[in-house]
Amino acid sequence: MQRLLLVLTFLLIAFGAISQNIDRYAVDGELYFKMKDQVSLNIQMNKGVADLDDFSFLKNKKETYELTDVRNTFWQTSDSRLQRVYRLKFNAYEKAEQLMSELKNDPNIEYVEKVPFFRVSFNPNDANYNS
Repeated sequence: MQRLLLVLTFLLIAFGAISQNIDRYAVDGELYFKMKDQVSLNIQMNKGVADLDDFSFLKNKKETYELTDVRNTFWQTSDSRLQRVYRLKFNAYEKAEQLMSELKNDPNIEYVEKVPFFRVSFNPNDANYNS
């Protein structure tokens, strides 16, 4: 009995640690931003992964927001507008609004938005589904 209680307690703690905590409709610690069309880009990428240091406007934010990764989500597309959209990951989840505000004020950035968190919901319309 004690083992079962211990396992259940561990599972509750483990699932609580990996759950969405800040915004239930957005992925914690991730933002999309788009560089303006007239801004020239000198960013080296390997399969969509870019170096944070290639973005000069992110250098002074790296420590404050614990920036970890920047990727071009649409790197395989031929649409030049989509190739200017990047996904930024950071660990200071509670500072997401502040980071968004700073990025919105940057003259090189067209827009910033949170990465939407999609939940799976399935409601079968089959009357015999449970049997």
